[in-house]
Amino acid sequence: MQHKRTNLLLPLVFLILIIGCSLPAYAQKSHKRKIEKYLSRATILMQTLDFGEALENLEKAYKLDTSNAPVNFQIGKCIFEMHEDKRVSDKYLRLACDSGLIESYVYYAQILHLEHKFDEAIALFKKYKAIEGSKNVRDNEIYDFIKTSKTAKQMVADSANVVITALRGKVNTKFAERMPFLNADETTMYFSSRKPDSANGEQRIKWLSDDILVSHKVNGHWDEAKKIPELNSFMNDVCAGLSMDGSAMIIHRPDNERGDGDYYFTELKGTKWGVPILMNRDINSFYGERNACLSSNANIMYFSSNRPGGYGGYDLYVVKRLANGKWGRIYNLGPKINTVGNEDTPFIFADDKMLYFSSDGNDGMGGYDIFEAEIISDTSWSRPINLGYPINSVNDDKHFVLAPDRRSAYYSAQKKGGKGSYDIYHIRMPYLHKSLGIIEGYVYSNDTYEPLKAVIRVYKNDKVIGVYYSNSASGKYLVVLEPNEEYSIEVSTPGFDVMTKPLHFTEEKGVAKIQMDLQLFRTK
Repeated sequence: MQHKRTNLLLPLVFLILIIGCSLPAYAQKSHKRKIEKYLSRATILMQTLDFGEALENLEKAYKLDTSNAPVNFQIGKCIFEMHEDKRVSDKYLRLACDSGLIESYVYYAQILHLEHKFDEAIALFKKYKAIEGSKNVRDNEIYDFIKTSKTAKQMVADSANVVITALRGKVNTKFAERMPFLNADETTMYFSSRKPDSANGEQRIKWLSDDILVSHKVNGHWDEAKKIPELNSFMNDVCAGLSMDGSAMIIHRPDNERGDGDYYFTELKGTKWGVPILMNRDINSFYGERNACLSSNANIMYFSSNRPGGYGGYDLYVVKRLANGKWGRIYNLGPKINTVGNEDTPFIFADDKMLYFSSDGNDGMGGYDIFEAEIISDTSWSRPINLGYPINSVNDDKHFVLAPDRRSAYYSAQKKGGKGSYDIYHIRMPYLHKSLGIIEGYVYSNDTYEPLKAVIRVYKNDKVIGVYYSNSASGKYLVVLEPNEEYSIEVSTPGFDVMTKPLHFTEEKGVAKIQMDLQLFRTK
């Protein structure tokens, strides 16, 4: 009887063994089908540039098999395309590269470049270039990558004598602080921030919202920044340009109809900013406009646009304000400044002669580098010069502004040890050029001592070289001039006699600050 029962159990045990052995294979095939489904869906989403949803599908595939090379490559590629710090994709691309997935070589070589492993990056680029057959990246693009790594290696070796430090004070946070603009005496700074609590209302999309903030320097430190209600809307609001005296500003906002950005112009009315006015359709084209800047007296505007007729992606343009207050004809800055790549974040120095801007089309360390060029004439520029390492880095470097003493500069950048994705940094430059002079003071009446809004014209050799205005609430004015020249200042306002004063100051090692109050007498 026992023998018979044993014979009955043997087929059952055998069946269980077969099923048990088949289950892992079946599960493996099921996992493989799911991974292929997630990969296929992610590939379609990435073709439409929907990297966020593509990454969600890839992460599901990654949970099923963390060692799958195609999954790791696509995750790394997704993160590389959408993340501000591309090095976050390192471990995924490294695994794909080690697995021999050749298209991952180009991406991982770029990670090595970002980590200053230039020789390793060059070797991997060359390895990819040597592979025969069909590839996604053309040889001329690989040549450009190799050239950039070689340039970066040389620039790091020839490091410039500058000191870069994060701003002292309460400006930088764990969120992105970008696009700093300062008045000439470096006491007031406007910038843009993406703080979640910077929205004007709970319904705003917080992770996309930019607001304009202001901070003041107190005892060498920047105080806590505050948003400016009259300049911020429910959209992204960015300070795109500021005059030297801090009395005029360009604001950049999205266009609801087209999705591209438009420029708005506003002026400081006493202690409040005026309502931002949309600039004309010659300046705001039906294409893209990005960053801009204003000359020292706010009568010249430089800006970046990808409108037709340029030399590449985004080009730099200039437009001057006419005597009637309207803006005149727009000019492209030409092929010495603009390239087949993109030029952006222009900044004109206080002397209105030196232009600083960012470009990814000129030779640099990778991404956007900061360059300087000098105005030779209204239609001619010197060849741009790269500001070098460590001002420029292997990341995007933009929003460079230089103070009148030529020794203090500011920009926003991503750096190790920073508080957030972008922080604002101070750059201490070597003493290479003569500083400009800041002439500032107050315009007031002789009898009541009330502040006056006046027109201040600066003459050199009997020619007007600048027109400025004093603040209507405080009477304060600020003018920036070169030393060792003979000037005269003419001050006028209705109901008062015109005042004319000579002005001369000599060069100093450091900015010359001249306090000159202007007292006007009522017309009898």
